[in-house]
Amino acid sequence: MTARDVLETNIDPAVPADMARRSIDDFATEVLRKAAAAVVARSRCADCAPGREAAAEDLHRMADEAGTPALTGADPAADFFRVGRTYAYGQTGYRAPELTVLFLVEHVTRHPDRGHLRAIGWSKTGEPGAKWHGDFQDEDQFEGWAEVTEGGGPDA
Repeated sequence: MTARDVLETNIDPAVPADMARRSIDDFATEVLRKAAAAVVARSRCADCAPGREAAAEDLHRMADEAGTPALTGADPAADFFRVGRTYAYGQTGYRAPELTVLFLVEHVTRHPDRGHLRAIGWSKTGEPGAKWHGDFQDEDQFEGWAEVTEGGGPDA
């Protein structure tokens, strides 16, 4: 019996089976993305062993296959926020930092009542010294966001 089998049989029977499966897929995706982020963070040091970047790409690919496509039915990069990525709102060229909003995605889930996707994470303006604060974005709010992960992470 796999860990998935154990989880599926022990989830509250009141939870619909498809929601239970999606939740397990979401969790697997989240774990893989966190592992990939850890590999990438370690691969940036000059004396680290080569090949970690490729391992991170493999983990991101596995995460894409594990859960996110099952949620959206299409390419997750095009359809919704991805865990471990940072996005900027309205970036179509130069925009004053205080008018730029950054969103760092920590988790993607489905709303339990409405069923729509919700990205949960941290937001701040691009202004120097701006502080991160808790935030979320629903799938109908995805339009206008562009991924800017490079240099837009939590240490930016």
